[in-house]
Amino acid sequence: GAGDGAAAAAGAAGPTLWDACKAHAQELSGLCAGCVELEDVRSQCRAQSVYKKHLEERIADSMSRQHDLEQRCTALEQDIKKSFALRSQLEATIYGLQQTIGKCAKQKKDWVDKCRALSRELDAQKEMCANLQQNCERVCEAASVSTAVDWQFEDSGWHSFGKDATLTMQQAYLQFLAGGAGTVELKSGGVHRRVFFHDMTQVNVSTGKSRPVRMRVGVPPNWTQAPEKLIQQRGFSKVNIGDPALLNAAQVLIQRTSHKATPGHLRSRCPLTRQVRILAMHRVENLSLWQRYRDRACQLGEECTRRGISLKHIEPLMGTMAPDMKKYVEALSGLAMPEFANVNEMWLLHGTSSESVAQIAESGFDP
Repeated sequence: GAGDGAAAAAGAAGPTLWDACKAHAQELSGLCAGCVELEDVRSQCRAQSVYKKHLEERIADSMSRQHDLEQRCTALEQDIKKSFALRSQLEATIYGLQQTIGKCAKQKKDWVDKCRALSRELDAQKEMCANLQQNCERVCEAASVSTAVDWQFEDSGWHSFGKDATLTMQQAYLQFLAGGAGTVELKSGGVHRRVFFHDMTQVNVSTGKSRPVRMRVGVPPNWTQAPEKLIQQRGFSKVNIGDPALLNAAQVLIQRTSHKATPGHLRSRCPLTRQVRILAMHRVENLSLWQRYRDRACQLGEECTRRGISLKHIEPLMGTMAPDMKKYVEALSGLAMPEFANVNEMWLLHGTSSESVAQIAESGFDP
C-alpha cells in the first residue's frame, strides 16, 4: 500500500520534473547550437585574421612596389632632365655643325674655284711646255741635221749662207713647215737679209735686192725622199727597191760571200744563205744615221789627209772585195760620195734577227 502510494506520488510529481529536464535539454541544445555558432564565428574570425594578415602583406607589398615605382619615377624624371640637357647640347652641336658645314661649303666653293683656276693655269703651263718642247725638238732637229743641210743663195752661182746663218734658217724653216711664220731675218756675210720661205727668196734689207735661195741636203743621189721630208723625219723611211738588176746584185753578193760548209762549222746555218732568193728589198733612208756615218767618214778622211796616210786595198781581195764582186757593190752603192774616196771603205754583210731590223734601221748598230 505504501509502495503504491509512493508511486502515485511520484507519478503526480513526475511530469513537472520531466518538463524541467526537457527544458534544460532544450536549453542545453540551444547552448550547444550557440557554441557551434560561436565556433563558426571563431572560425570566421580566424579566417578573417588570416585574410587580414594576407591583406596586410599585400598592402605592404603594394607599398613596397609603390616605393619602387616612386624611385623609378624619380630616376625617370632625372633621366628626362638629363635628356633635355642632352637635347639642348645636341641642338647646340647641330647648330654649330650647320655653321661649320656652311663655312666648309663656302671654303669648298673657294677651293673649287682656286682648283679650276690652277687647272686652267696648269693647262696653260702644259701648253707652254708642249710648245717649248716642240721648239726644243725643232732646235735639236735643226742642230742634228745642220751639218747635212746647206742653205745657199744665188749670186752668179750658188753660195752658202754660212754655218750660223744656216742653223738659224734651218730652225725657222722647221717652224714654217709646222705652220709657223714664213719669214726670218738674219745676218750673213755682214749683210742684213730677210728670207721668205713661201717663194724661196731672200731680200737684202739695205738694197732691196731679191735673190733665190735653196736648201741642199748632203745625202746619196739615189735617195728618193724630198729634203723637206728628210729634215722632219721621225725614225727612218723604208723605200722599196724594185729594180731587178739591183735585186740580182744583192742576191749574187749574198750567195757568193756566204760561208761554205766546213768540218769546223758543221752546225753553222750560214751555208743556207748560198741558196737564198731575194724577193723584195728596201733601202733605209735615215738622215740622222746618214749624217753620223758621213761625219765619221769625213773625219777619217781628214785625219788620213792630215797625217799623210795613203790607204791601200786589203790583200788578198775576197768576199765583197773580190774583183768579180765590184760591179755588184757599185750597183748597190750608187754614186760614191767624193768625201769618202780616201777612207778605203769596204762592205761587210752580216745577218740579224727580224726583231732587230727596225731598231738597227732607226738607231744603228750602236744606238
